[in-house]
Amino acid sequence: MYCKLCGGSGPLQVSHILSKFVYKPLKADDGRIYVLSSDPKQKTYKIQDGVKEKLLCVGCEQKRSRWETYVSNKWHRGELDSDTDPYQITGLDYAAFKLFLLSTLYMAHLSDHGMFREVKLDTVRHFKLRWMLQNSDPGESDEFGCCMFALEEEELDTKQFIDKAVSTIIRKGENEAEAPGNIPPTRGDLVAHRFVFGGFLWTFLEPLGIQLSEDVKRFFISKDGTITVRKKKIRDLPFIMESIFEFHRLGKLNI
Repeated sequence: MYCKLCGGSGPLQVSHILSKFVYKPLKADDGRIYVLSSDPKQKTYKIQDGVKEKLLCVGCEQKRSRWETYVSNKWHRGELDSDTDPYQITGLDYAAFKLFLLSTLYMAHLSDHGMFREVKLDTVRHFKLRWMLQNSDPGESDEFGCCMFALEEEELDTKQFIDKAVSTIIRKGENEAEAPGNIPPTRGDLVAHRFVFGGFLWTFLEPLGIQLSEDVKRFFISKDGTITVRKKKIRDLPFIMESIFEFHRLGKLNI
């Protein structure tokens, strides 16, 4: 029973993989969240407040909670939203916002749950990310840089969408494809870790032996607390639409 962040022994907390606040729009009248699975053998099941696992000690859970609270307050007050496209969010606490993002990636990487099992970091990046979180060091803007896309769709509350998180490989001259579990990324690849929650698509970019262009890096949060957000329609994101149509085919969703 060792903490997966600081390595200390002691009782572990039941930690949320995704922060608790992103599940709030999904709660039904009975206070529970109804989870759909694209596995035909898996029935719809109920959870209280999101996917949780015993991963962190009390101290590390409290540290992470401070970053989550900061972003949760911004999210609940609508300070991450805008009617324009693209738009800028300014005045953010760079360290708190970036460490929230880094902790989300790290927790998903550790998780054994089916929603997060396909998020993979290699050993070097695992220990680099762990060190950054242990030391509350958000690093440079392009270290585990994350692009933020606001999801929109007519007559839909996009905050109710949480999709399976995955790591994908983008190879030079090829389209993005889900990384096969038995074929690791190689030098020259671009690895993208993709999350959908809270009304946003969050994409972490991990270049392997290549340099990201300034056109890409300008969409990461800057040290002055500014991030540029672009908008995406759900209908234009095949990986979300595939899930929706699969749920419909299985009779789990009416669309």
